[in-house]
Amino acid sequence: MSDVAPSFDDFTPDDRCPNAATPDVEADLHFVGIRISAPDRVRAGGDAFLPVAGAYQVPFDALGLRGRFGEHVHLVVTGSVEAPSVVPLLREVPDMPPAPESAYPELTIVEYLNVDVGERLGGFGPGVIFIYAVLGPWVSNVVRIDVVDPEASP
Repeated sequence: MSDVAPSFDDFTPDDRCPNAATPDVEADLHFVGIRISAPDRVRAGGDAFLPVAGAYQVPFDALGLRGRFGEHVHLVVTGSVEAPSVVPLLREVPDMPPAPESAYPELTIVEYLNVDVGERLGGFGPGVIFIYAVLGPWVSNVVRIDVVDPEASP
């Protein structure tokens, strides 16, 4: 992973497409799991914008979910928030029939996530927040975000 801060200029909350901030999970053909990125610093407040972009690459038949992973991805938010929070990737689970069992045993699924954690939590005050994603047995990298006073310079 790069040490350069990702750009969230083309980030669209709840979009399931990659953007400039999306971690590249496809570069490593042997990678199985989930990775996320977030800005290093955001402003606090009731309408705080805290984008989290991510991607996961897992075998189609993993966890017996037959390719329906989105409803099982959760972001865990902890740190200076009132209490640790679990934010589901999907606001509502789509009504889709599952694929036939073992329909694609050799297939690897790559999907993307874009969540505005600030909007989902209703904002937060200054401090430090840590976020990681969970999908079954896979736990992503942990991102640290410094949340500064809304009046602070960027």
